[in-house]
Formats: sequence, C-alpha cells, structure tokens
Amino acid sequence: MRKIILLSVLICGIVIPTFANNNPNIIPTPNSIVKGEGVFVIDNDLTIVSDNVKDFSAKYLQEKLETVFDFPVNINTSKKSEKYIIFTNDKSIKEEGYKLAIEPNKIVISSSDNSGKYYAVQTLLQLFPPQIYSGAKLRIKEYPVDVMVIEDAPRFSYRGFMLDVSRTFFDLDYLRSYIDWMSNHKLNRLHLHLTDDNGWRIEIKKYPDLTNKGAWRGKDELIPPTYLSGSKRYGGYYTQKEMKELIAYAQDRNVMIIPEFDLPGHCLSSTAVFGDVTCGTSTDRPSACGEFDNVWCVGKESNYKILENIIKELADIFPSPYLNIGGDEVIFDYWAQCPECQALMKKEGYEKVEELHGHFVRRMEDIITKHGKVMMGWDDIQDFGGLRPTSTVVAWRGQAKGLESVKKGQPTVMQAAQYLYVDMQYTPAERGHSWAAIIPLDRIYNYEPLQDMDLTPEEEKLIIGVQAGLWTELMQFPPRFSEYQVFPRLCAL
Repeated sequence: MRKIILLSVLICGIVIPTFANNNPNIIPTPNSIVKGEGVFVIDNDLTIVSDNVKDFSAKYLQEKLETVFDFPVNINTSKKSEKYIIFTNDKSIKEEGYKLAIEPNKIVISSSDNSGKYYAVQTLLQLFPPQIYSGAKLRIKEYPVDVMVIEDAPRFSYRGFMLDVSRTFFDLDYLRSYIDWMSNHKLNRLHLHLTDDNGWRIEIKKYPDLTNKGAWRGKDELIPPTYLSGSKRYGGYYTQKEMKELIAYAQDRNVMIIPEFDLPGHCLSSTAVFGDVTCGTSTDRPSACGEFDNVWCVGKESNYKILENIIKELADIFPSPYLNIGGDEVIFDYWAQCPECQALMKKEGYEKVEELHGHFVRRMEDIITKHGKVMMGWDDIQDFGGLRPTSTVVAWRGQAKGLESVKKGQPTVMQAAQYLYVDMQYTPAERGHSWAAIIPLDRIYNYEPLQDMDLTPEEEKLIIGVQAGLWTELMQFPPRFSEYQVFPRLCAL
C-alpha cells in the first residue's frame, strides 16, 4: 500500500512524508505520545462524526482535509461508514486538554470543551502535509497516519502574543492571519496594543476625533510623521463593527483578544486630540520614545469622565474579562509643576509626585471594575501599591518584576523583555533593537517563566502565563519583516 501511495504521489510531483517508526513533530510537544502498530489510512471512505454538523472544529477539519484530498469528506451525526473521525465528550479531561486516539479504522477525539476539541484538530492536522495549512490543492487519494495515542493539556491558562498596531498599522486580514498562526500552535491570548503616541486604532463613537484625527500622522496631520512613515498621510483604525467581527473570528479559534488603551503616558494620539487633558506644563525631558506633551493630567477631575466614557465603549466591544491600561514609562515632570496635581497631592497626603501614578491607576481600576472588567497593565502599575487582588500585571522589566508582583499577590503574566520581546535582533548582524538583549531562537525556547523565583506552590499559581511581544516602530519595511521577527520565535515559545 505504501508503494502505491508513494507512486501516486510521485505522479502528482509531490513528495509526502510519513511518520512510520518516528515520533511526529508536533508544536507544542504534547505531554504524551504512545505509538501503536499499523496505520489509519485516510481515503474516500472517511466521514467525520459530530453531535452537531455545524460544530466549528468539525467544519474546520472538514475544510482542511478537503483542501488536500481528492474527495469530499462528509460530517454526520452518526457513523455512516466503517472509517471515521469522531468527536466525543470526556469531562475528566482538563480544560483545553484533549486525547487523540488514532486506531486502524477510526480516530477518536476526546475533550471536555470546545477549545480542547479545536486543539486536538490542530494536532491531527500537523500529522498531514504542511500544505494542509496553505490552501494548496494536492488531490491526494490516500494518506497513512500512524496508530498512536496523543494526550495534552496546557501548563498555563494564558499563552499569548502582544502586537503593537499603533506604531505600524496592520489591517484586518493581517490580524486574522496572526490569529490563525497563533491558534495553530495553541496560543490563546492576542493582546492588541491599540493606542500609543503614534496612532489611535479603535473607533470610539462618543469621541470620533480620536480616529478622525488621532489615527493618522503626516506632514499636515495632528500627529507628526515618525518611524519612517513619511510625510504622506499614514495610519488607519478598526471600526467597532470590524473589531467585533475579528473578535468572533478569534473566539472560534480559542483566541481571546485583550485590548490595551495605554494610559496615562504614551498618549499623544489622544492628548493632541483633546488638547486640554494635559497639565499644560512643560519639560525638557522626552518620553522613552522621544515624545512631549503625551501625559494625561491626574489632577483634572473632568479627565476621569472622558476616560470612563472611553472605557465603557471598550468594555462593550470586547468580551475579554481584561482591559489593559498600559501604565508604563510615564514622565512625572508634568505633574510636578501642575497646580491641580499638587493640590491633589496635598489633599491625599502624598509626599512624592510618583504617588500620583498609583492614584491614577487605582482610579482606572475603579472605573474598569465598575464596567465589569479586570484591570491589566504593565508591571509599572504595581510600583505604588494598593491594587485589587484580581488586577493582573504583565511583567516586562524582567524576572524580578514578576517575582515582585507575585509576592504582592497579583496574578502575573511573564513578558520579560530580555527573553520575549521579538522586535529584538536574532543576531548582532541583523536589523532590529538590542536594548533588552540579542534574542536568538534558543533563548526563547529555553525560557522558563518561573526561573530565578523562589515561590511557594500557592505563589506559583499566580504566574498565570507567558506572552511574547512585538513593538513595531521598525516593522514597516521590508515587506513581511514583522513575520520574520515573530516566527519561528513564537513557535519556540
């Protein structure tokens, strides 16, 4: 049979690998692979059996198989043939986990939830030719898959990737492709950095100028050209309708989209639009990215009403339990010279201007909680204490900041720049940043989120996951450079 399959493949001009006597290369490596004897041969007798013929995972599997095979694959609610792939429910399997049992005449996919079912499908597809993901029509008539049992479940509930769409704007098709790549590798959180100095990327209906003016930069725009965007008008944004469609696309693939609205610094795209939300003071010290006048005033009570209106719309758009406020790299000089901020310090009994940052974060926490969300932010948000126990920290300044967050009792996601900022160079000879570290593939692959931490078992549970991040000031050229920076390092993660 193998000779016949090989001959038919060679006639088509395509060499298809099999996995006889070898363990399959599955990313991420499953917890358990037990090889058996024999093969399950995919041919035109195959059917898919599902309780619901419109189930997303079943339809997804059908579509991928019909891409490469030269016959239709039907979905039925009962066994209509002797050869089938069947979905079964097993409540004993951990959330997002699965068991994939390949037998000589059937493949049984067991899970306790839709995400585990979908991930089992992804594992099964990795046993087929890689063209199954490309859309290439191979017209294969038969294909052997080795008998085996694969079991897997995630170590962390949060497995993510952060994409900065402010500095470089990526359209919806591009975001859908990232969601596909992430979900193929069982990553389940897409953190979208939607606002920064260089562009506001999400429609807020109460304040249309945030996108009419704040989403664009150029010679005659409110925001000046930067990051080689040139003098022509550059930018773009996502309407609420478009974002909701993208969210639905991601949810089918078990990817949660988490919005980040960066505050109170990194805000030129909003402070330039509103104008009077800053302190009106000045400094000769630029922000980390070289900007001025990009910090919201903490002392103006009217600012909190504007921010609550924005947060209310974001909470309505995104079903994610999290709303990320950023909170990083704020220049405090503006507050130190501001009469309203100084009056607030006196009223609250603050001794240092930096304490106003903690005040602002807690005000945002109150607003976000009021609208049914959990506040998330960079590790800067924990610097001045007082956070609710649910507020979630993304540790970017290294392992020590993750450790500090956990010791304070905060749920923590590890995104240590020295390991997980994929805008960094692979090697010193390549284009990209190096301020955090040179990050070759093995540096990410060997990263252990709990390294350099002495934690109790209960404290370990506060490390809820890990994510890589791509900052995009250098990503506008050459074409597909962002993909070069991200892959294969995201696969390694």
